[in-house]
Amino acid sequence: MARVPTSTYRVQFHKDFTFDDAIAIVDYLRALGISHFYASPYLQAAPGSMHGYDVVDHRRVNEEVGGEEGHERFCSALKDAGLGQVLDIVPNHMSLARQNKYWWDVLENGTNSRYASFFDVDWNSPEERLRDKVLVPILGDQYGRVLKSGDIRIVRMGASFTVMVYDQELPVAPQTLAPLLSRAADYARSDMLNFLAASFARLPQAEFWDRRLILARHRDRNVLLKLLERLCAEEDNVCQAIDRTVKEFNANADDLDAFLAAQNYRLAFWKAADQQLGYRRFFDVNTLIGLRVEREHVFDETHALIIKWLKAGVLDGVRIDHPDGLRDPKQYFERLRSYAPDAWIVGEKILEPGEWMRSEWPIEGTSGYDFLNLMLGTLIDSDGLKSWVSITAYLLAIRRRSPPSRTTRRSPWGRKRWAAMSTGSPTSSCASANRTASTATSRARSAAAWCVRWLRASRCIARMSFRTARKSSKKIASGSRARFSARRIIGKMWTRPCLTSCARF
Repeated sequence: MARVPTSTYRVQFHKDFTFDDAIAIVDYLRALGISHFYASPYLQAAPGSMHGYDVVDHRRVNEEVGGEEGHERFCSALKDAGLGQVLDIVPNHMSLARQNKYWWDVLENGTNSRYASFFDVDWNSPEERLRDKVLVPILGDQYGRVLKSGDIRIVRMGASFTVMVYDQELPVAPQTLAPLLSRAADYARSDMLNFLAASFARLPQAEFWDRRLILARHRDRNVLLKLLERLCAEEDNVCQAIDRTVKEFNANADDLDAFLAAQNYRLAFWKAADQQLGYRRFFDVNTLIGLRVEREHVFDETHALIIKWLKAGVLDGVRIDHPDGLRDPKQYFERLRSYAPDAWIVGEKILEPGEWMRSEWPIEGTSGYDFLNLMLGTLIDSDGLKSWVSITAYLLAIRRRSPPSRTTRRSPWGRKRWAAMSTGSPTSSCASANRTASTATSRARSAAAWCVRWLRASRCIARMSFRTARKSSKKIASGSRARFSARRIIGKMWTRPCLTSCARF
């Protein structure tokens, strides 16, 4: 039976802090009294990832942090030290890096892909040119300009063809090789190459729900590529003819445009992402695509290794990243719980003011952001908010009173406005701001007092002198001295936690 953590220590794995580095601190963590090692995501992530949330393969341990062998040594060290392990996992999204074989297959085969159902893609776009296509907004300029500049080109490596955009590699749909190979067959006068070109064009088209036809198409595609590879190895003139045709396509913007238009993706200027992106992403990060983990086969594929570790006792629990991004969080937690009934499961659920954790979710709770926010309220001097608001209001008033342009001052309405601004005072703005600050500060004080009572009731002694806001006894002067004083005072205040504390209550 899995152990319930009493205290955890989170460690961030990356290429500069591997499993072996973690093994070196295991004894130290045990001496601290830690019950569980809380690990950042360490499934295979995009190359160079410093956080691990951009997973590309859920069935492998990240090679950059030690791989499978390093993971076994790490888990053995934790077991010998009597420490448990909690792992941070990412069910909501995946990285679009080249190493993501699922996404590469989708770009290559579109709706005919074996993994088209894995991702949250809108294949029925209202725009005809995006229907059954994926928008790939990676261009540094408008498509036509980039095309003419030569930054988009077709590249052949053996029997494999790719589209290179700058230094980024994209796949080529098998059926779109037909016109290219057909022209090359005419140059090489090869009946075999002509047959392969016609065969690529006749590959069946299937929908993502027709699993049998999709697998048959995938089989036929692999056979044709092997035949093409054998032909290129046996007849050198065929390779030369294909390379000649590829060179002609790259040199002719119309031929290259027609070739690209037939792909299962549409290249676009990066600014087009906000208006035309056809897949669910993680917040506004284009390179992280949403997973349809509510589908059982997607869940099984992406959680096989995690469930194996939970059942074997390698993991005592998991922390679920961003459950709010899931289509049905309750269904997800119930399914995960059915595979690991004794696991300690928490969700990274950010509770809004007045929101409570959903009791129907079969998990132990949140990852603690809500409690941490309450705790911070006891460590922050909320009086600093008054000074912050007063200074901000004063600086805004100075900005509003900046002189208009000479042309504006010459107009009749401009003279009146400038005269009013010249004689005005920021006093009213500061007074209003101070009233707002007073109300917010009162609420923050109430929250802080509540936290203190709660801590005392729990027999927790917290004697911390951590004043982060200082009152200035000097009045703020005008001009540059005022700005200097404001910067000096603001520099001595931790305003963001102060504002957060007041906003919460």
